[in-house]
This record gives sequence, structure tokens and C-alpha cells, in this order.
Amino acid sequence: MKPFRFLFICFCSTLLSFSQQEQTTLKAPSEWRYEKLAFPLSFAPSIPLKGHEEVYFAPEWNRPESEEFWTYAFAWILNTPLTIEKDNMVEYLQEYYNGLMKVVGPFDELETTISLENASNGYQGEVKTLDGFFTKNTIHLNITIEKQSEGKFWLFRLSPKDREHPIWGTLNNIRITN
Repeated sequence: MKPFRFLFICFCSTLLSFSQQEQTTLKAPSEWRYEKLAFPLSFAPSIPLKGHEEVYFAPEWNRPESEEFWTYAFAWILNTPLTIEKDNMVEYLQEYYNGLMKVVGPFDELETTISLENASNGYQGEVKTLDGFFTKNTIHLNITIEKQSEGKFWLFRLSPKDREHPIWGTLNNIRITN
């Protein structure tokens, strides 16, 4: 490989790395996969939020036999702070998961149920939805939702593991950096 071409490739890789670091709002483990989506979400356009979503997936989130299966975190980064009442949050999450599973495949029965209770700075509870990606069975996800910056950031942490499981130590270390 010619030296100039090698330097150019290294330079471009460095720029890409810096731009990805600048775009992220969450501090998550470096091995977790990152995605960014703009509101309105293509799979849930009726959620009336403006801003974007950042999603971080545990390395083995897609392996049913793994301790990290369906373990991930996401944040809604809103253009303006917004208080989302519990009933609205339930409605948004139902739309979110039902819309997401409709994109994955045609399913006859598709009903997500969300149960939330108030927590110190947000909500916690359970999401019961279809795992349309991998097992095609119902999955129960424990969820915590944290409101930060007066509602400009909403941080969601999810896993089918009980909140006492060690994976929650990793999830709870995921933070909003801004």
C-alpha cells in the first residue's frame, strides 16, 4: 500500500471516530453497538416527540442463550424539555414496541403491555412484548426510565434479567454525558 493512501485511510478513520464520539449523548461500554434515529421514528411515527434517539445494544443482545440477551439502553434526546406523564409514557412505549415488531414481520397477534410505577426520577416496570427478532415468543423486559435535564433527556434501560442480576450494574453505569 502506498504511504499516502495509508495515511489518508488512517486520517478518514480518525475523523469518522471523532464524529461518532461527538454525536453520542450516552456514555456506554465501547463494545456496545450504537444506532441513532431521528424523531419521528419510522416505525412509530405517532409518538409526538422532536429530537432523536440513541440506542446501545449489549454485545450479545441477539443471542437467546446469553446473559446479555435483549439487554440494551436507549435515550430520547428531545429538542425541548418535556414532562412525559406515566399514561403518556405507557402509550408511547406501546406504540414503540408494536411498531417495531410490525417492521420485523407480519404477526397475527401483536399486543405490547406496559406496566409502570413511579420511581425517584422517572418510572420503572415491565414491558411485555413479542420478540419478533429472534425467538418469536413473548418476552418480559424489566425497564427503568430516568428523566434528566428537566425532561430534555429520557434514559431507558432494559433487560429480561431481574434488577439484582449483575447485568444491571453495567446498565446502571450507562449515563448521559451532556
